[in-house]
Amino acid sequence: MWARGGAIGDLYQELLDEEVRRHKGFSHRAVEIDASTRENIIVVEDDTGDVYRFGMPGPELSEHEAEALLDAATEGEASFVVASGSLPPGVTGQRYRELGKQVSDLGGRFVLDSSGDALREGVQVGPFMVKPNRKELGQLVGREVSGGDDLAEAGEEVRRRYGVEVVMISLAAEGAMVVDSNGSEHIAAPEVEIKSGVGAGDSTVAGVVLALEREMDLRDAMRYGVAAGAAAVTTPGSQLCGKKTTDKLFEEMKGSVPTQ
Repeated sequence: MWARGGAIGDLYQELLDEEVRRHKGFSHRAVEIDASTRENIIVVEDDTGDVYRFGMPGPELSEHEAEALLDAATEGEASFVVASGSLPPGVTGQRYRELGKQVSDLGGRFVLDSSGDALREGVQVGPFMVKPNRKELGQLVGREVSGGDDLAEAGEEVRRRYGVEVVMISLAAEGAMVVDSNGSEHIAAPEVEIKSGVGAGDSTVAGVVLALEREMDLRDAMRYGVAAGAAAVTTPGSQLCGKKTTDKLFEEMKGSVPTQ
């Protein structure tokens, strides 16, 4: 589900329609807006491999457009709804709180991967899973969080304070710390050649949700997510993870690949 407007929106429509043709089971839903769809520019320097990201703020949405996006996100019978990234100008974090409540009321599982006001508001409804980094975790518990046991303790504090089922703390190249009702576990990321960090976090969340949708055990699903994030950094520019690489890395992490 995404906001479509202007020439950039038309371009995204073409690209996403091509993905639908290439990948069975993939679909998307565009919600029309008056302004142009937000764009991000990513520049890769050939000599060094350095990546420069230019994230544009995006258009300010009207109340009607924000409502339409919220309604589109809860159409159908999705077992998971992921709220990821920042919100456009004029849309407050309250929208993520509203979305999370609607998803729960419909029997779905709400996954929150955001920051700032959107994270603070969205977590209030007790999402199935949140994926903060160390800094964002500290904001949720009101203190600076160090490593090791402190990470696990802070994750458990978030679980109890907000009613979150799973806290997946992003540790970048170190993998992730997972905290759930069975305790905590550090899932180390496999060692790979890093070409670009773009999309690693999104790939991690996508891998987790895909694995859970295919009824994988929770901790193995977290491993699959970490494998997907690691696979993403092996691709250049803004490319995301590939299934073949993700499955290979997951096997190296002593798991079993979900069946089709």
